[in-house]
Amino acid sequence: MTITPADHRSHTVRNVGIIVAVVVVLVVAFLLLTQGSSLSPFRPSTVSVTGNVNTVGIGTHPVSISFTSDNGQVFTAAVVNGVYSVNLPNDHTYSVQIEWSGLLGASGTCNAGSLTVSVGPGTSSLTNNWSC
Repeated sequence: MTITPADHRSHTVRNVGIIVAVVVVLVVAFLLLTQGSSLSPFRPSTVSVTGNVNTVGIGTHPVSISFTSDNGQVFTAAVVNGVYSVNLPNDHTYSVQIEWSGLLGASGTCNAGSLTVSVGPGTSSLTNNWSC
């Protein structure tokens, strides 16, 4: 079998096409894995936690909600129309307190419980409702 210059160019063009296709696939895979895609194999460093807050005392309403982590960091979010939103570091347990306000200037805090934030790849938010 004799390989002519035309055959050689044909094989070279085909090989270059395969190399380009492989590079494109690798670049797309890299972008999906590193740009916060839900296909990312990495655990998120922070998690968006949202939900509703309710107080049970007559004439009271929630003002803010605080999350104190197992390492002592405190994250506080305002409660607006009964809804809060806060970004918390992943892989921590938080004690939760609600600050409330009431009639005739009454105010206080109540212990609402605890929350463990530990989400895996592809998850970046949680919804959790609180009441006290």
